[in-house]
Amino acid sequence: MEKPFAFEDELKEKTERLNALNIELDLNEKDNSVIDDEPEQSDESTEKKCANRER
Repeated sequence: MEKPFAFEDELKEKTERLNALNIELDLNEKDNSVIDDEPEQSDESTEKKCANRER
């Protein structure tokens, strides 16, 4: 318990890098959610066309 942690500096550096990457990933998710909010019309129309052809 009294020994200092040998990798304290490395842990601090990697924790800071992880936090920076998490911030970047959160920004990317927000951008994608805006794009994903639009309904996809092509999938539904393709399914309807296929169903009409089978009849």
